[in-house]
Amino acid sequence: MGRRSEQGARARRRLVAATAAAGLVLLGGLAVLDVRGRSGQDAARAPQGAPTATVPARPPATGPGSTTGPGSTTGPGPTTGPGPAARTAPGSAPGGADPSGGPGGSGGPGGLGGPGGAVPGARPGRGGPSAALPGDAAVRDLLAARSRAVLDGDAAAWMGTVDGADAEQVTAQADLFARLAPLPLAAWDYALAGRGTADARRGERTVPVRLTYRLEGFDTRAVVREQRLVVVAAPGGRALVRAAAATPGVPDVWDLGPVQVREGPRSLVVARAPLPGGEAALARLVAEAERAVAGASARWSSPWPGRVVVVVPADAAEAGRLLARDAAQVARLAAVTTGLPGEHGAPTAGDRVVLVPGTYLGLGAQARRVVLTHETVHVATRAAGGREVPAWLSEGFADEVAYSAEGVPPRVVAAPLLALVRAGRGPAGLPTAADFATGAGLPYEAAWSACRRIVAVQGRGALAALYAAVQRDGLERAFADVLSTTPGAFEAQWAAGLRAAAGAR
Repeated sequence: MGRRSEQGARARRRLVAATAAAGLVLLGGLAVLDVRGRSGQDAARAPQGAPTATVPARPPATGPGSTTGPGSTTGPGPTTGPGPAARTAPGSAPGGADPSGGPGGSGGPGGLGGPGGAVPGARPGRGGPSAALPGDAAVRDLLAARSRAVLDGDAAAWMGTVDGADAEQVTAQADLFARLAPLPLAAWDYALAGRGTADARRGERTVPVRLTYRLEGFDTRAVVREQRLVVVAAPGGRALVRAAAATPGVPDVWDLGPVQVREGPRSLVVARAPLPGGEAALARLVAEAERAVAGASARWSSPWPGRVVVVVPADAAEAGRLLARDAAQVARLAAVTTGLPGEHGAPTAGDRVVLVPGTYLGLGAQARRVVLTHETVHVATRAAGGREVPAWLSEGFADEVAYSAEGVPPRVVAAPLLALVRAGRGPAGLPTAADFATGAGLPYEAAWSACRRIVAVQGRGALAALYAAVQRDGLERAFADVLSTTPGAFEAQWAAGLRAAAGAR
């Protein structure tokens, strides 16, 4: 058992003890109310309205999320272009109110801006006409304690930050901690991100919280998430969490429900539980990710961490939430690489390859490997940062690497595109970012053929050198320095070559 696995096991044992002390038991990986000895029944049940199995997916995001190239978006959800849609690799068969003021402000003495203690005689956390509100200092102390609890795997400390007034919310907080326990965390920090809103009658503040975290060995830059918590005052000037409020930002997969985690030498797979196929399917995904990292590293010589995080949501609806894209659109894809764009050419942060299980898991073995290698190439190239690369070069390079790594003959890859050219339905020019939004095959095939032309004429090293030069110097200079031509001249030569290869006029 690895070090992180041991930490996860210890954290789970501590969680069992902590939840028992809070009147809970673990049932099927979830914390539920323990009613043994309370009603004469030797059984456990979840409080009415609480989850009893996996947490159901909320409605998928319906806002825009189309991309304009690697690391940039035109809508919420920073994603690269979609990975190959439900494409089978050629030659293979598919498989199966705002608080204010200082002391004596909202809520009276001890309210916002004051010590934040509970009103004498009031039940902590229940609120009322004279209920106190927790102050900023108490909230910061609360968040610091929760951060330490996650990093230490200390379930008792985590549950000690939770208000016990709402049994369902206590259950939800215990469940959240259980989901975080198996993650390999190098950093995890909650910070108060503003004043939020207050309900003095209920004694509640809803505060914005900024979570910053890094997965150990995988995230070279911090990942930032925006959350909201409902907090209440407790005796001794403390603050406690009453509930997690709805958050408009992009979640992580463990925010959606229980997860299974498996780490390989160069990969980490985090899948919603239960993953169809169980541990065997999880092991297969790790093996595919390891192979994808090797394939990307063999063709991309610029520095990159050489590691990949693969996320498997439960379905397309959850994938849509993770990507802030419409679930119906996501359902047509097999995988998408997503991350937080860096500013001023900095590398992206928190890159994740999100698999769409209904599509990806239905592909044949070779097709899955092509898709995952394609997406891992995106992770590798995005690590360099720099200037924006045109979508055809980004997607075409990823496909050229993936197909060649799997030994798929170029004539097999080219056949569908040449058939379209002969029928007069070929590409009008090099595909743009908008062409890739639907995940249809033609833009990918056209982009691959352009990159394949560079490889055929000047060698595979020239293609990787061109990509790196575009990131460093921009398109025009890169074409001049590496290919001794211009982008426009290259496009014309590529189009003529396609017509010639197809035997079309």
